[in-house]
Amino acid sequence: MQIEQSFVFARRTVFYVRLNSKQNKETIDEIQDAAKKQQEDAETIKKIGEQIADKLVDANESMEALSEKVISTAESSGRFHNLSL
Repeated sequence: MQIEQSFVFARRTVFYVRLNSKQNKETIDEIQDAAKKQQEDAETIKKIGEQIADKLVDANESMEALSEKVISTAESSGRFHNLSL
């Protein structure tokens, strides 16, 4: 009787160890998937940031060109002198 109980206990132990191992593997897989998703999100955010920076540089250059044109036009009209910054 005691041998049978030991055998049943051993089988249950093996079952729960395997179940726990499977659950741990699933948890590890979920963590790895989440880390991969975070990495992809970080790369996307970086690309968006770079695009915004490029657009800001373009906008700044356009504003500088417009400013120079306005100053040039104002000075050539004779209304203003030495408006250069």
